[in-house]
Amino acid sequence: MTPEGCTLTDLARLEEAAAVLKAVAHPVRLRIVELLEPGEMTVTELLTCLGTQQAYTSQQLNILKSKGVVAARRQGNQIYYSIANPGAIKVIHCIRGQTSYEEEQRNPGGRGSEEAKPVSLDLGTGSPH
Repeated sequence: MTPEGCTLTDLARLEEAAAVLKAVAHPVRLRIVELLEPGEMTVTELLTCLGTQQAYTSQQLNILKSKGVVAARRQGNQIYYSIANPGAIKVIHCIRGQTSYEEEQRNPGGRGSEEAKPVSLDLGTGSPH
C-alpha cells in the first residue's frame, strides 16, 4: 500500500534536486554560481575572477551545464555563461543565511547579525510551478 501523496513524480523531483546539490557542492562551482547571479559572464571574465586555469574552469562549467545549473551561448569567439536554474541561486542564499546565523550564534550583536530567513528551495528545472 502506497501512502497518499507519494508518487514517482515526487521521487523524480528529489533526484533532480539531489543532482543540482551535487553539482554545486564544490567551492569553485559555488563561486561560479555566485559570480553568475547578477548576470551572464564570459569564460574569460570567470577565469579572471576565479584565478583558475582554463581547463579546470571549463571542467567545472561543464559539470554545472550537464546538470542544468548553467547555460552557455556562443557569440563570435566568446562563450557566455548564465544561470539556467534559479534554484541554484537559492542554494547560495541558503548557505549565506546559514553562515550568518552561525556567526550570530558565535558573536551575538556583532557583525553578521542579520536575521537568517528560511528559504524555500525548489531545485528542480527552474520552470514555474
